[in-house]
Amino acid sequence: AHPYFISIEEYERLCAATGKLSAISGANWVKETIAAWRHSIWVGVWDPWIVIVKGFTSKMGPRVWWKTIREIVTLERMHRAFDS
Repeated sequence: AHPYFISIEEYERLCAATGKLSAISGANWVKETIAAWRHSIWVGVWDPWIVIVKGFTSKMGPRVWWKTIREIVTLERMHRAFDS
């Protein structure tokens, strides 16, 4: 499942509003992390056995394959959106 996505600025506002996390500051880490998004997809392509096995042995069955495809599409879309 995906976490709740918010902007860096909104995260900083939420932290400051607690009164206890006001010293927290945010930064844009896209440049440092963007390569890892596609790399995580290729790790799964290179070694897909965990997904294949879970598709046959877990309660989720073939749904795990659907979720995996959904994650791949999401990561690629995020990469393209943040790369520009």
